[in-house]
Amino acid sequence: MRSLPVLSLQARGHELAAPSAQMAALERSGAPAFEEVLARHGRAPLEAHAIEVLQVNVGKLCNQTCATAT
Repeated sequence: MRSLPVLSLQARGHELAAPSAQMAALERSGAPAFEEVLARHGRAPLEAHAIEVLQVNVGKLCNQTCATAT
């Protein structure tokens, strides 16, 4: 059986390949921000105190979206 190639959103020319389009789609969805959900449940914002896991992706296709901190 021949497997089909898996193309990234970028390679497929999909509009959600752009982080700004992803953010806009999330805003349109009405889903609450993660920080809002934490506050609703009486939880403090999350903080990183130390690195416990280092993940290195060695595949040809990255399925993660990078964003800059604002």
